[in-house]
Amino acid sequence: MAANGELFEIFSRIPAKAIFKFAYVSRFCNEFSSEDYFVENQSRNVLTNTAVFMQQDSIQKYAGNLDFHVLRGEKSSSGAPKQSLEFLKESGHMLGSSNGLACCRHISKKPIDELFLCNPATRKWLSIPDQGRFKDYQELQIVFQCNIMGPLDEFPSDYFLMVVHGTEDWSSDIICNIYSPTERIWQERGPINFGARRILFESFVYQKGVFYFLSDWFPCLGTGSRYHSPYIVVFDPEKASSRFLQIPKPARKHDFLDPNFKMGIFKWGQGSEKSLCLVTLSKGVFTIWARNPCSESWKKTLKVRTRAMRMVEHDPHIAGFTIINGNTLLVATSKRVYQYSVTSEWRWRRAEKVGANKCGDRVLLYPYSNTLRPCGDGAAQVPR
Repeated sequence: MAANGELFEIFSRIPAKAIFKFAYVSRFCNEFSSEDYFVENQSRNVLTNTAVFMQQDSIQKYAGNLDFHVLRGEKSSSGAPKQSLEFLKESGHMLGSSNGLACCRHISKKPIDELFLCNPATRKWLSIPDQGRFKDYQELQIVFQCNIMGPLDEFPSDYFLMVVHGTEDWSSDIICNIYSPTERIWQERGPINFGARRILFESFVYQKGVFYFLSDWFPCLGTGSRYHSPYIVVFDPEKASSRFLQIPKPARKHDFLDPNFKMGIFKWGQGSEKSLCLVTLSKGVFTIWARNPCSESWKKTLKVRTRAMRMVEHDPHIAGFTIINGNTLLVATSKRVYQYSVTSEWRWRRAEKVGANKCGDRVLLYPYSNTLRPCGDGAAQVPR
């Protein structure tokens, strides 16, 4: 099959589930779908997140509840095999997801590497060697981001995997352990200044070679401290350096003692218009600020009450939320999961039910794209 053939191009742009359906009835499709060049192109082209993993927010060595939801309109072409989902539920605690790969922590008490990767679509998984670097009792703060395997690659390896921890002298600096997939070793960087606040590493955005991390917001620092208000850390892994961004001024005036207050940063927009957004939930109101990457200013783009989103629950408790594909607010209440378009015309906006919440009142949401992306050399088949 010619690499530039029309069928090759068409199939490289559809989700893995649909490809497997065609491969089941077509030997021709089955042959080219396993070629490395095709897999690379499909992983690069299928960037839209069509599903989401929902992980109960609990200690990592306890599996907690893990659930998987396909977005509305995507169930016929996207999804994950039951075998893979059962493996993830029984073997790991999810810590991240990027371009079809899930990064998880082993929950087994046996002497085993702490982290592993899994592609649910291809039923493959790969353990990440740590040489005893991480202790069983530690809560690991990880950053996981895949390359898109094209001309825009910005990592020297197939993916970027970093585990961070504090220094022994209890300073505000952080040590970064970065994994090299090609050499299968960890390299230490740091110390790096992340400020005096706790960093929410589960809420990050990667754009144009740098990572954006949000701090916590509990009012524990005096007004004279430069870290009094919540902030965003901009981390450059290549230079091992950091700088700080302020969140929008109105967002600094929320009641941070409110136990129901929530905040996160996410990718915003699509194509050349991609940027960063900050989402707050305060007293039943979602507010979204989008950042202008040129001027570094913020603009409020949405403010909506949860009651006005027309969910089934009249006064819902919000367990977690994220922005998916730069234009959809995905919201988990204590009972259900909804998707809500934030860019469509106002009168047509309505929260659409995606599924039930079986993970509790505090959850973490990890968007998932249905790709053929390989875990790496030595990957094994998910056990039956």
